[in-house]
Amino acid sequence: MRKEFYFNIAHDIGTISFNNGYTLELNYGGFNGYPPKWDLRRWDRRYNRPLKGVAMTDDEIKKLYALLTDEVMPLSGDPSDY
Repeated sequence: MRKEFYFNIAHDIGTISFNNGYTLELNYGGFNGYPPKWDLRRWDRRYNRPLKGVAMTDDEIKKLYALLTDEVMPLSGDPSDY
């Protein structure tokens, strides 16, 4: 028997892409009553089915931001150079 799963999206940050009926989104929310985290995952159009994703704490999202800012954002030219 499957355990009931529920989620609460406190803040929809934005959609990164749309592919085959699923969106890749960054949200801030909690799952199964746990405190909210930053969540990057694919969802179906009606938010009925979340797919695999990554949930990050405030410290982890800050570190990701720093890595992107320091390593990716200064690069210019062909994205394959990254």
